[in-house]
Amino acid sequence: LKVQVCLKTYILGVSNLINSKMDVTEIVEYAEIINKSGYQLLGVVNDLMDITLIEAGQLKIVKENTDFHELLIDIHKITSAELNATTKKIRLELNIPNDIKQLSIYTDRSRLKQILLNILKNAVEFTDQGHIIFGYEIVTIDSQSMIRAVVEDSGIGIPNNMKNTIFSNQFCEGSIGK
Repeated sequence: LKVQVCLKTYILGVSNLINSKMDVTEIVEYAEIINKSGYQLLGVVNDLMDITLIEAGQLKIVKENTDFHELLIDIHKITSAELNATTKKIRLELNIPNDIKQLSIYTDRSRLKQILLNILKNAVEFTDQGHIIFGYEIVTIDSQSMIRAVVEDSGIGIPNNMKNTIFSNQFCEGSIGK
């Protein structure tokens, strides 16, 4: 459904509005909408392909050492830019613990980035105004330090009975540098 709406409404619908009587500014404005919609559509198609690969057991995971703080800052920039393109009145805040100067994790950077961006996109989608705060905290489970990603927003949220199902799998290994 999301593919159909994106293609029909934003790409085909907007492109049909362009005509020879429009001034260049209007044409550029519509072209930007079409371009953004094309990238949204590409993201949906990529997600569908990933789901297919996961179900077939074919998804390739490429683990590498990753600067987690750098990754979170990159995600903050991307989400801020997406928020600026909306009319929503949302304050986006990144919280990184002050006592941790560096955090290196061994993970598939692109997949982790994709997961965190999807969680934030959902927060944006279901929050009309207020705040979205994201970051992480270090927790100890069975004498091991682990990273817990944290997202808080003033939107409708995820029902409590679904949280364990959604966030049950461990995704990466890491080392903390204080």
